[in-house]
Amino acid sequence: MSLNKWRKSASLLLVAKNAIASTSQFNYKLLTLKRSSKSSTNPEVTVFPGGILDNAADTSKEWLNIFDNFGFPLETFLSSNPITTKPPIFLPQNPNEIPRCLSLRITAIRETFEECGILICRNNTSKTSERYNWSNHTTLDDVAMWQQKIHKNPNEFLNLCSHLEMYPDVLSLHDWSNWFTPATIKARFDTVFFLAAFREAPPTVAEKNEVMHLQWSTPEEYEEERKNQKIELLVPQFYEISRLRNFSDVNGLVLFAQDRAYSGLEKFFPYQIFSGKDACMILPGDDMYPQPYDPNEEEPKYFDSIPKSKVQHRVHISSKNMQIEVQNYKPRFNHVLPLTSSK
Repeated sequence: MSLNKWRKSASLLLVAKNAIASTSQFNYKLLTLKRSSKSSTNPEVTVFPGGILDNAADTSKEWLNIFDNFGFPLETFLSSNPITTKPPIFLPQNPNEIPRCLSLRITAIRETFEECGILICRNNTSKTSERYNWSNHTTLDDVAMWQQKIHKNPNEFLNLCSHLEMYPDVLSLHDWSNWFTPATIKARFDTVFFLAAFREAPPTVAEKNEVMHLQWSTPEEYEEERKNQKIELLVPQFYEISRLRNFSDVNGLVLFAQDRAYSGLEKFFPYQIFSGKDACMILPGDDMYPQPYDPNEEEPKYFDSIPKSKVQHRVHISSKNMQIEVQNYKPRFNHVLPLTSSK
């Protein structure tokens, strides 16, 4: 099975505890960004921070020197990130690269800083002041300058960390999910999603070239905006926000994410089918999910109507509406089902 057409990427579900009391049942908010209208992929769509793994900048063994300087040898990360229950994106590709459990986290942190101005890093001062189930951010005076430098050359992120004597806060990023783009779509990504949480929302600076605006909202608020067609979400973002709707308390969410991460991750490779103007993403566990599934099959599959099945795990897409359909399905690796709602 060749998956070379899928670009490796990392994305971050970044949540922050509310600083003041709110009337919402949720005591935290989730950060998203709206892509620029000039974006080459998914313009004006609301997504999580993240981007493509840079094979030079993010995988460099120079990162090991930075971590080692702060008392974190490679074994620290490998012992807490066994690859036996993880999807192929985490498997080692090159002996000259650092392990993927590190490089993909560096990708997510680098891209989050580039797009949102949030620098998820630690130094000697912050090392003992926070537990690693919560993320730490470092404040800069010249955020925009460094954003532009890193935008032009991702290697500048390593230079930034070295210059300011800090290291990416990789231990606070918890494995959450892994999504592939269906083969029927030209721009294809193999994306790992991490969850990171702050005790309060850090300041943000939107990158002017790629980001129209940044937004902090609760999972329920995003769902309302989606239903009212105020924002457009892709299937992975819609599904993961629906998962977050299970958690109204950020402390419970963080503990769940931290504990669940040791169980492993399932690879979600949607099998996309069509009926008229409707589409349906069939997910693993659904009775209609092909066994075995050939991910390189690019020809769309059409049906007179979307077939039903005893076990359903799918996302139905009609016009600008989406609906998660779950029936008799139990998620693997101790994860939670997304909350479903009406169109």
